[in-house]
Amino acid sequence: MVCVILVITMIISYIYSNELMRRMAIITDQKMDIIVKNLEEELGKVIELQNSIQDDESLQRLIIEVGKSNSSDQYLEREISEVLRQYAYENINVNSIFAFDMNLDILDPLYKIEPYKEIVEEFSWFYELVQSNRLSGFSEPTSFPNRQYHNTSETKATITYFSTYINTNNFVQIGYLLLNIKKDNIFRKFTQACQEEFDFVILVDEKANIIHSVGNSHLDNQEVKAFMTKRHEGVHDITVENLSTYIITRPVENYKDWVVIGGISYGTMNRESEMISKIVFLLTGFSLLLVILISFIISRKITEPIIEVTHAMEVLEKGRWPEPLRAKSEDELKTLVEGFNKMIVDVQVLFLQVKQEQNEKHEYEVNNLKLRLDILQSQINPHFIHNTLNGLKYLAVEEKAYRLVDLIESFNLLLRSSMSINRDFISIEEELECVRSFLNIFEIRYDYSIKIKLSVEAGVEAVKIPKLILQPIVENSVYHGIMNKDEEGFIEIRISKTDHDSILIEVEDNGIGMSEEKIFELLNQKDEENKQVAFSGKKGFNNIGLKNIKDRLNLYYDQASRLMIHSQEGMGTVVSFEIPLIGIGDDTHGDV
Repeated sequence: MVCVILVITMIISYIYSNELMRRMAIITDQKMDIIVKNLEEELGKVIELQNSIQDDESLQRLIIEVGKSNSSDQYLEREISEVLRQYAYENINVNSIFAFDMNLDILDPLYKIEPYKEIVEEFSWFYELVQSNRLSGFSEPTSFPNRQYHNTSETKATITYFSTYINTNNFVQIGYLLLNIKKDNIFRKFTQACQEEFDFVILVDEKANIIHSVGNSHLDNQEVKAFMTKRHEGVHDITVENLSTYIITRPVENYKDWVVIGGISYGTMNRESEMISKIVFLLTGFSLLLVILISFIISRKITEPIIEVTHAMEVLEKGRWPEPLRAKSEDELKTLVEGFNKMIVDVQVLFLQVKQEQNEKHEYEVNNLKLRLDILQSQINPHFIHNTLNGLKYLAVEEKAYRLVDLIESFNLLLRSSMSINRDFISIEEELECVRSFLNIFEIRYDYSIKIKLSVEAGVEAVKIPKLILQPIVENSVYHGIMNKDEEGFIEIRISKTDHDSILIEVEDNGIGMSEEKIFELLNQKDEENKQVAFSGKKGFNNIGLKNIKDRLNLYYDQASRLMIHSQEGMGTVVSFEIPLIGIGDDTHGDV
């Protein structure tokens, strides 16, 4: 058994080592990409600085004036050098910046005298780039604009960026720019990253000249040129030298003349793999010794929480709430125990919620019965009242008092709706008739005209809604909103179907509106407070408050219908609610 485990371990170790090498190669590629990206960012800053100088309006004006003058103007040249010197001071990576006219004369009075003039004239790379008609380019490391008699890698601390200078008005070339960059600054992050990840890295140009190197590459000029010839844009070339070094080449995207060549020995890459293989063998032997003990501990940890959950379920079956269980592990069993505890809490919350809903529904039903009883007690022979009103109506017709006829008909219709105690639901059309009757009585009583607009979607007129649900809202709008505002009253009632099987009813007025605090107070008054507010003036028809309407909607439709009030002081009020089309049930329509 032990031999089998060891063989399996060796096979796994071999497969893992190969896979680790493959992944190490991928990771090495990604690290090289990051290093090159960082270098591209540094070069991008130099190019961005050149663009800023190119777009400098004052510098444009000065160089254009220099081009127009036939002779050297030291005043203009001094101003140009001051502008460029300011750019250099503001950028820590820049040593100096020079401008040249189209005759290749430097526009800096200081560098027109010896020995600086000779230093500029000896900078052959600049003149070679001008003759090649290139628009821009980076130089090899040099000591420019300083003179060093012993040129070494330490003294060559400058990289110069060359670019043509264009007139931004007509895009005609009017000069040249040289940005002298501090080599150590521009390659600082590049060097640090290369030292951490690779054995060696060299940065070369298109002629295989070394721009910058990190570590000892042991690559001669011919090998570097060989890697350059294998470079293809968009393709990552990987080469192995003498089966001991892993080579990666990457072009610099924003300056194609430069290529980064990095190398890392396979010994370095295998070091982690070898260490992991040793650890695997040690862990395998140790695991064989602990397997029995661990199995016993694990089985006990698994069974104990399950037994505790079983006992708690037995307690719940007996009608008692079990005590919360305590998780003793940090695995799936903890999830099981916490899930059971959450289930018990959810059941308790649901139990209390159902109990509370039953109590609230019972309270709504009691209030509804009280309302019906109040209406019943307020009835004084309704048939006698209606017959008397009909008699008055006929008498008014004989006297040709047609406004009185209209008033009696409106009052009679409102009485029928309010006194029909066996009829809780009426059609939308009937409820709208109640609204029209109320407004008709109001206009005659107060000699106050209110315009009403009805926007009712076709097909909803026969839908049943609770009686006296719209008329009280209109009454509240009239007495508490419109009459307190010195302008013509307007009420719009909008009734339409929604896309979720319900009817949306909105009542909008142009009254004085109300604050958020007032809305909250109206919708959350206690029953006694609501009744006192509703009957305080007793100048309306039924004095039903908005809290009463909210409670009736909750009683009939529960959460399916909710009274909403949107208002702004001085801007009017919109009262809205939805009536579900499903689950209302049949209603017996009574008549008094």
